[in-house]
Amino acid sequence: KTLDHYINQGQRVLIVTSKEENINITKGIHDTNEVITENNYKWRECYLEGPLTGYRRGPETGQSAKLMNSFCSKFGIGDEKSSEEVNGKDKILYNAQNFLKLPFAQNKINIILVDYYETGDVFGAQETIREGRLNETICWGDGATCAAGTTCDACCNSHSLWPSKYVTACGKEPCWSDGTACDVGTTCEHCCNEDGNALETKCGGETSSGGTKFGAGFRCKLLGLFFFFLLL
Repeated sequence: KTLDHYINQGQRVLIVTSKEENINITKGIHDTNEVITENNYKWRECYLEGPLTGYRRGPETGQSAKLMNSFCSKFGIGDEKSSEEVNGKDKILYNAQNFLKLPFAQNKINIILVDYYETGDVFGAQETIREGRLNETICWGDGATCAAGTTCDACCNSHSLWPSKYVTACGKEPCWSDGTACDVGTTCEHCCNEDGNALETKCGGETSSGGTKFGAGFRCKLLGLFFFFLLL
């Protein structure tokens, strides 16, 4: 929405800038460094670590708005896939609890800066914070990626390797349904139905026009026949 929308609604609007030449107190344009305190923002390990906890800028003591940078990108540009992971409600709340412990935060959080706010559950986290429930125990639900020995300690349940994510995540990944692509000898072992298609590239057996189910045994026979012809 445009700026005049919030002004017409009677809401308070604070305009800030990091460019010294644009600062004009008489016009209500303030210096970011004087009114907002924030953590570092160059968060790269989106799936295994939390946001950076180091001080970036702003007053370290006294009154200021406390901003937690909570966007992540491995390459420094917008990353919708990573945002979907770090914008999970449990992760934002867990990271917010850690942010409050930082000396320059002074046990306050006023702003959370995210990327792709429509992914994850940003507004669910916002509601919990506004209700003053950040003192509750926060744990990560199944599927949240984590690092064993550090962030996996935040899991509600234990953690394990999730083949679909290629990394460690909280909980145990549900088995894969028929039709899910997989690799023989590795991820196909995660199928709900152990029989694969003729070449075992998908979970579940294939059915011929006559109704015969082709599973792992069929694949062995197929390969045996193939090698037989090679030897002729």
